[in-house]
Amino acid sequence: MQDKIRLAVADDHMQFRRAVVAHLERQGFEILFQAGNGAQLIAQLEYAVALPHACLLDIHMPVMDGVACIEAIRNRWPAIIPVALSIDDAAETAQRAMAAGAAAFFVKGGDPVILKAAIESLVQKRDA
Repeated sequence: MQDKIRLAVADDHMQFRRAVVAHLERQGFEILFQAGNGAQLIAQLEYAVALPHACLLDIHMPVMDGVACIEAIRNRWPAIIPVALSIDDAAETAQRAMAAGAAAFFVKGGDPVILKAAIESLVQKRDA
């Protein structure tokens, strides 16, 4: 694989976001930036010097939720891979995220090894 995979993380629960970022950094990912909602993430993308390969997006956030953020990313930066995260494991939540253009959907609290492997696989597939 090339250099480190670059990520951005948007989640309104700061403690969860910090824990996920710390875990991903220990796994060798480069975290370009973090946001507390989708609008903050979009603003960061607009002014980014380097774009992330993928964005991990909480589905339920204030101001701009994950579904709206996924749609905005797909429309403006189609090379960025949106990955949805949610505490809500309802099939409807996953379906909304995937219909908006998420490349994958993960339930918070799931196996972090699977999340790491999925992100690596999605980026490899995109770069192939």
